[in-house]
Amino acid sequence: AKLRLYEPQLMRRAATSLLTPKSNAQDTSNAIWALSTLGWYDRDVYDQLLQLQVVSRPDKVVPQAFSNAFLACAQVNHTGPGLQQLLEAAVATGISDWKEQDCSNAMYAWATARADSPAGPATGIWAAYDELAGLLAAQSAALRGFTALQYPQLWTAHVTAQSRGLSGICLPAAAAFTAAAEKSNGVKVHRTAQVLGSDASVAGLAKAAITCAGVAQIARAEVTPDKMKVVDVVLRGPGFTRGIAVILYGQPGWMRHPSGQLSGLTIAAGAQLRSFYDAVIILPRHANATASYLTHITQLVAATVQPLQQRAAAAGPSEQQPGLVVNGW
Repeated sequence: AKLRLYEPQLMRRAATSLLTPKSNAQDTSNAIWALSTLGWYDRDVYDQLLQLQVVSRPDKVVPQAFSNAFLACAQVNHTGPGLQQLLEAAVATGISDWKEQDCSNAMYAWATARADSPAGPATGIWAAYDELAGLLAAQSAALRGFTALQYPQLWTAHVTAQSRGLSGICLPAAAAFTAAAEKSNGVKVHRTAQVLGSDASVAGLAKAAITCAGVAQIARAEVTPDKMKVVDVVLRGPGFTRGIAVILYGQPGWMRHPSGQLSGLTIAAGAQLRSFYDAVIILPRHANATASYLTHITQLVAATVQPLQQRAAAAGPSEQQPGLVVNGW
């Protein structure tokens, strides 16, 4: 998995070979992590692997095995009963021995999964996830060894908790720990904006998109109002004054199996961005922008602009609807 080598015929065989009571928690956690990293997903297989972790003495499951499994599930947008059982097992066994990486990975997994979860009071799996996230937030506040890579994960969880009114999962207010997380995230966003501002792929995307009918303004490497993400290109015009956010993703943005299905990462990104923009188009990143790829972009933008303009014409002047999310695979 670390080498990103993907062989479709071997994936299910490798996954199902671990569906045996003899597999220990570390084996199943590693398997789920590898499958998600390679973009392979099957709901039943994931649930069975997760349930095996619970069966194999949850009190003996190391924190890394828990957090890796949560992160893997977030990557593929898995929210089945096996995940709920593992969440409940993590809460039941306690997290007092969880270290910085365990906490930051699990908090980021929670934020990714929660981004597109149903609104309203949490029940079922979301209640279990929120309970664990609350414990993780408290545990994180007591730790002091977070790195510049881990702090942004915590800040993402903090902002997600704020947006949902989950004060018990927010980082402690006016604490140096919280300020450090916010600062690290700001540095990360600033650097990302600098990179995207000079990215040839983004330049090609912008050049193709500006030719579309109805597009009056274009912005590159735009930072979102909540200062959490950098959007590759934003298009604005009559009927979509909030803008159409166009974001580029590499392989982690889509599943290889089922092919072309958005991953948990892109589902979360779309859910977050649609509150700020009229539409979000998620496109695969191509190092070399071929003519067919650029044509695909212009067709997608045109197909998105038309319904937005129609919707704007039909809506009242103060009526604001959630943005559309378009899978540009």
